[in-house]
Amino acid sequence: MLSTGQHRELLQQVLSLVDIRLDVNLDLTQENQSLPKFASRAVTALSENLVRLRPDVFLVQGDTT
Repeated sequence: MLSTGQHRELLQQVLSLVDIRLDVNLDLTQENQSLPKFASRAVTALSENLVRLRPDVFLVQGDTT
C-alpha cells in the first residue's frame, strides 16, 4: 500500500481497523502548499513508485487531487 501522506491521522485509523500496513509513505504534504505544487510532486512520486513496485492492481481513493 502506498500513501501520499495526506490525511495521515484519518488514514491510520482506517488502516488499523482492517489490519493493513503502509509499504510506502511518500509524505508529500507540506505546510502552506498549493494544490498545483502538491499535484506535481504527487504525479512524479507516484509514477516513480509505480514503475518500481509494478503493482497488479491500482486503486485510488481520494477527495480532491
